Amino acid sequence: MKKRDYETVKKQISEYFSKRSDPKVQEQDGVDTSVYIRPLTVTGLALALGLSSREELYSFKDKKTRELIEKSLMKIEENAEEKLFSKEYYQGAKLFLEVNFRRWGRTQGEEWDPSEALKESGKEHWAN
Repeated sequence: MKKRDYETVKKQISEYFSKRSDPKVQEQDGVDTSVYIRPLTVTGLALALGLSSREELYSFKDKKTRELIEKSLMKIEENAEEKLFSKEYYQGAKLFLEVNFRRWGRTQGEEWDPSEALKESGKEHWAN
């Protein structure tokens, strides 16, 4: 992975979120039929940063940049969490959270150990 400075990463992340929040009107036979907003995704964030894998999101060494990536991942997680309250999107949002955010994949009744917080957020990649 090539070295990226904080300001460049910040700009790329900002552009990713702003492009994803702009509604796209879909037309059918010249009539506006629906508004589509592209969902926020972990892979989309990685691609916006020019990375070749999602795992590279955890390879930034600069603490300030790592924190920016963490906050961006939280924003993606929050977006999916909000969809849990919609009957229409519940199952997809639940699956997305389980696959992309480890703590969401625990089985019912399974205890959460706060000492695992580093592992759950991907920080174990940065702890080295």
